[in-house]
Formats: sequence, structure tokens, C-alpha cells
Amino acid sequence: MLALSSIPKLARGLFQIEAIFMRHMSRFDATTSLHFHALLADLQWRVRLLEADIHEEEQKAGNADPSSLSYPILALTLRTRRDNLCASIGMLESRAPASVEQAA
Repeated sequence: MLALSSIPKLARGLFQIEAIFMRHMSRFDATTSLHFHALLADLQWRVRLLEADIHEEEQKAGNADPSSLSYPILALTLRTRRDNLCASIGMLESRAPASVEQAA
């Protein structure tokens, strides 16, 4: 083991600063935060894709009224998937770990 006196003063200061930062957020917390935000971004991107697909189907059918009998079934299915994803995003955001919220 190295004696503290053998480490240059600047390096000791850097080690102490690093130790302080590591106490506040471990690498696990940092990667968890990144993964969580990546998951949310991916889900939000998928919602936007579904909305574009819904709009395209409504344009093809010439009908944007989901209560109409001639409304495309694919658009109804895509709406349901989009709504479920939005609910999942809301649930994830509300149940975010404290360490993830602090990192944001």
C-alpha cells in the first residue's frame, strides 16, 4: 500500500475530490439514470411513430373519427398501443427512483 506522503499533493487533492463525488453518485446510479432516460426517450419516440402511422392510416381512409364504423381497424389498434405506451411512460415517470430524479 502506498504511503500518503509518497503521493504528490495535487494527486491527493484529486483523489479526495473524486471520493467526494463518488459518495454522492456511484457508477451504478449514473448508469441506471442513463438507462432509465434512454428507455423513456425510446418509448416517447415510439409514441411519435405510432401517431404518424395513425395519421397516415386516417389519411388513406379519409376518416379521422374513431367512433365511425368506417374508421380503419389498424388505426384503432395503433391508437390502443399508443395509449398503452403513454400510460406506461406516465407510470415510469411517477415511479422513478430518487437517484434517477436527482440526476435529471
